[in-house]
Amino acid sequence: MKTTKEGKAMMIPTETDAFHKEQRNKELKRNKLERKVREVGILKKGPKQINLEQIRKLDKSTCLHILQENKAERGTPVAKQLTRAEKDAIFRSVVPIQKGRRFGVGSIPFDEEVGQSSYKKTSEDLSRQFSEIKEQIKELKNQLKEVAFWCNKMAQLYPNLVPPS
Repeated sequence: MKTTKEGKAMMIPTETDAFHKEQRNKELKRNKLERKVREVGILKKGPKQINLEQIRKLDKSTCLHILQENKAERGTPVAKQLTRAEKDAIFRSVVPIQKGRRFGVGSIPFDEEVGQSSYKKTSEDLSRQFSEIKEQIKELKNQLKEVAFWCNKMAQLYPNLVPPS
């Protein structure tokens, strides 16, 4: 049993302890990002006055500054709150993609190039390639039928002709 300098017994960390600690850190980080998104929902202007392109152009410091100003205005009417789609767009613009994944859960769909959407894109690409190959096979079969037809026609026209070997 290991002890500290003071003589107290020290618990040896196990793999499961490290795993749970890592999971907890991820959960805290995800909760922090979700909290930021909820706070971004109350911007100074209503959703009709500011469009998504302007929101995407805002940097993090500007968003946080606006949030701090608007934190006092808790009683904002529903008309000035952002829709779920606008919140998701802000979340996607603020939260970085790490290791092919984006932190956050809920109704936020993944981008085309990451996560499950990449599977969808790959599936669509494969189905498109499959249909192209199918068309090529059909075309080659038609050409083969034409070659067989002309071989039979030549054999009927010139029955004594021996093909070269």
